[in-house]
Amino acid sequence: MTDGGDQYIPQIRLTREERERYDESVSIALGEAVSEFSNFNGYIDTNDWSLVRKRKQMSVYRSLQPNDEPYATLMVGSGLIPGTLEEVMDGLYCDNTADLRAVKTLLKYKFLDGAVLNVTKQRTPDAPFNFTGIKWFAAKAPWGLTQHRDLLTYERMGTTVDENGNELAYHVLQSISRPEWPVESVKGVKRERTTTVYLYRRHQNNRVQCFLWGKVYDIGSISQRQRVAEYIIAGTWLNVVRSVDCAEAKKCSKLMAVTEGSSWSSNTCHICAKRPGFFESHRTCAGCSEVKRLSILLKQSVNF
Repeated sequence: MTDGGDQYIPQIRLTREERERYDESVSIALGEAVSEFSNFNGYIDTNDWSLVRKRKQMSVYRSLQPNDEPYATLMVGSGLIPGTLEEVMDGLYCDNTADLRAVKTLLKYKFLDGAVLNVTKQRTPDAPFNFTGIKWFAAKAPWGLTQHRDLLTYERMGTTVDENGNELAYHVLQSISRPEWPVESVKGVKRERTTTVYLYRRHQNNRVQCFLWGKVYDIGSISQRQRVAEYIIAGTWLNVVRSVDCAEAKKCSKLMAVTEGSSWSSNTCHICAKRPGFFESHRTCAGCSEVKRLSILLKQSVNF
């Protein structure tokens, strides 16, 4: 959509007042989500919520109660993700356009294009979950919808605590409007609006508890069309269950980048004594310095 480059996608500079306004909006949404997380306490009352979609150990529900915002659809998600909190957050983290495109693809979004338009805060060794900035991405129209969709969001990742003082990691996506990248910047793509908060808490047996609190605006008032839209949105939110797989793929990619510059002295694999196929190559193992076929090296290094 950008003809292979980013020349048509602008970078956005925020004034201090704009950052403060966006941060205040994010903080309000985060506070509401943390409060609701404490109220739910891991239990979804099906008298108030209807199941929309489930993937692996996580489910998304829509509210059955009247909403104060007539054009907003309120949804909640809850479940477990196998892995560590660090793996979940690393799988979701991206602070540049190349990483954003890789992450969206690895999480299996119906990805068309995207870019990081602003970076206000990045992670550090002391704060490995932190990010603040603006992102845009567009996705292909699934069945039931006629137009591709895009989102322009102010995003913040970091840590907070629940009402009992337990640590929570969070990821907030707040839709914004910007003159630099307005609605219909890309022809044939409809801009969606959302406020979405993911909360993550360490759980027993090497798992992460995930809680989702989200609002989507203007998805339609016709019952059948609205149900289709809710199902599609829930599927998008449930991509979070692939975050640990995404983190593993990132590690694999870094491993390959490190070994790319290595030299090898033999045309034959030290282990299987075979030469590489047409689409395969040799790498030098960082652990033992022996020449190995790439497929064998990856099997030894990464367990998906």
